[in-house]
Amino acid sequence: MTINLYYSDDTLRAKALELAAIVPDAQVLRFDSALAMDELYLLLTNESLMIVSPLFKPFNVYSFYHEFIAKRKPGLKCEILLQAINLKPSVSQPIKVLDLTAGLGRDSILLALSGFRITMLENNPYLAIILNYLCLNFRTQLNDIQVIYTHNYDYLQSITDKHDVIYFDPMFADGKNALAKKDMQLIDLMIKTANQESHIADDTVFNLAWSLCSHKLVVKRDNKQQSLVAKPCPTYNKAGKTIRFDVYQIPTQKMSG
Repeated sequence: MTINLYYSDDTLRAKALELAAIVPDAQVLRFDSALAMDELYLLLTNESLMIVSPLFKPFNVYSFYHEFIAKRKPGLKCEILLQAINLKPSVSQPIKVLDLTAGLGRDSILLALSGFRITMLENNPYLAIILNYLCLNFRTQLNDIQVIYTHNYDYLQSITDKHDVIYFDPMFADGKNALAKKDMQLIDLMIKTANQESHIADDTVFNLAWSLCSHKLVVKRDNKQQSLVAKPCPTYNKAGKTIRFDVYQIPTQKMSG
């Protein structure tokens, strides 16, 4: 699918091209306010990257990330995801994390702020460009994070090197996860606009990820849901009010945590 990334000023064309480069078939176009836009599109301005849709008020990507980082960074020790992973990266012992389902990158941001080396995978072209904006514009706060535009199953099949931690957040089966907040509604809209439906079962992705993980495989679940797979059973889990993280620890690998 071809998606359009517009830029509001000619001085932004180079930045727009850099942003869109992650998605090979994305088009970079000068924005014309006289055009009637009745579809979802991305607009790069001097202030931000905007997600624009006739169904929503324009969504300011820069403000979203800036506010998220400012709000969550002081309380990293209280983040359930970090408590579930329970590892402490260092300069001498970096820990590589592969996020199989990045979305808007919120969980990856928490991990990057904590010093983990993050690779985000995203199969949706809109989200891939948005995540590329995150990587390019928040380098000072998140200095070891990258995004790859690919399907997680295809990527896992293409690699041989293992990751220390693999994180998997499959969409909740009842759809509530995609509709709870405005930003999640936008993700749902971007998925529908790109006309994407994964035909790879979650347990198939899990099993492949399990074979390529050297220490911990972490799966996000609704508290009302059973574990993603029958076997292996989670080594342990960490639960919050509505969600939990099932942690599958590889028994042969030793690491602090």
